[in-house]
Amino acid sequence: MSDPTVRRLVQDAQLKAIYTPGGHMRVLTGSLDEFEAGDEQSDTTSSPLAKNRRATVEDLSFEVQELQVRRQVKQLRAAEEREEIERKEIRAAAERRQRRADDAAIAETRRAELELRRERDREERRRQLREFQTKWLRYAGDLLEGSEYSWLSASQRSEVTERLEADIAKRDAADEARMPRILGQLIASLAEPWQRSRDGKRQRDQLADEIVRTLSYAATEEDRAGALVTVNEALRSSGPDVTALQLHAIAQKAIAPIRRQIETREMLERVTENAVPKLPFAGRTEEDEAVLRRKARKVFQALPRDAGEVEFVAALRPTIQEISAAIERREQHEQRRSVKRSLLSQGLTEASTYLNVLVLRGEVEPGEVSDLQKSVAATLAQEITGSETPYEVREIVREIINDELELEEED
Repeated sequence: MSDPTVRRLVQDAQLKAIYTPGGHMRVLTGSLDEFEAGDEQSDTTSSPLAKNRRATVEDLSFEVQELQVRRQVKQLRAAEEREEIERKEIRAAAERRQRRADDAAIAETRRAELELRRERDREERRRQLREFQTKWLRYAGDLLEGSEYSWLSASQRSEVTERLEADIAKRDAADEARMPRILGQLIASLAEPWQRSRDGKRQRDQLADEIVRTLSYAATEEDRAGALVTVNEALRSSGPDVTALQLHAIAQKAIAPIRRQIETREMLERVTENAVPKLPFAGRTEEDEAVLRRKARKVFQALPRDAGEVEFVAALRPTIQEISAAIERREQHEQRRSVKRSLLSQGLTEASTYLNVLVLRGEVEPGEVSDLQKSVAATLAQEITGSETPYEVREIVREIINDELELEEED
């Protein structure tokens, strides 16, 4: 039977068949036998010739059918084999994918474990490096805090610390044994320029102090402070390679103007103070001495710059004589005033006595005495000069009173 006939018979339920997973149809052998037995019963009434022909046809059909079935079986087996191969390939591919996934997972796990170990190693190295750096930074700090470098300023100490941190950051445990020597040499090299500058400054300061101490005792604190500043500025302006002898010469040159100024002032004061006792002692006041000092300063300023003490003393002599004459005139005038006051006092006493006598005589009323005394005092102060004798004052007083009372003078 042909394939369409077999399919039709299967569809008409005259044959029973099954379908493979690949979609191929397989006719059951028992169903085929039942179908053939049914055909034999229907052919028993036919003629022998027809039967032979039918038998031949059926044999051929059977052969064809058998060939077809064999072919179908072969195809089914081939399809099953292909399906099995496909399943195996699918399983093998799945297994390969699983193995690859497992391998990848194992590799990823190993990679993660390796990375974790590496990270732990790196973290351990970083921890050891931090401990190393902390240890030697503390060691360097202790060196800087020691007496050897205690003179460093805050800015210098900060600069050295920055350099130390940068250098220690480049080191590791391999340098452990050499670190004390490395850090000691680094600090020494950084501090060396400052040490040289500090030593030079100390040398210059000591020299300046020594030079200032050579000023005379007449130098004031202000003089010494100004001289110290001047000398220090001169020494600082000198080069770094100047010898001690050259520094001494520079300092002496710087202080020379101040020394001359002090010596000049000292001479001025000495000559002036020596001139004060030459003024008259009697009647001399502090104002007179102050006037002498002011005029002496003017006289000195008028002298040539190279004038010495002898020239100054000679130039000051007229000033001393002038002030002395003024003191003597003032003293004489004061003496005359004193005598006049004494004579005036004697005259008032005489006036009081004389007025009392006139009261007793009845020539003056007691109430007029006070006014007469005032009048006599005013007139007497105008008339006496201070050169009169006590007798002459007595006569002048009586004359004034008699004139006031219009009395005749007594013999």
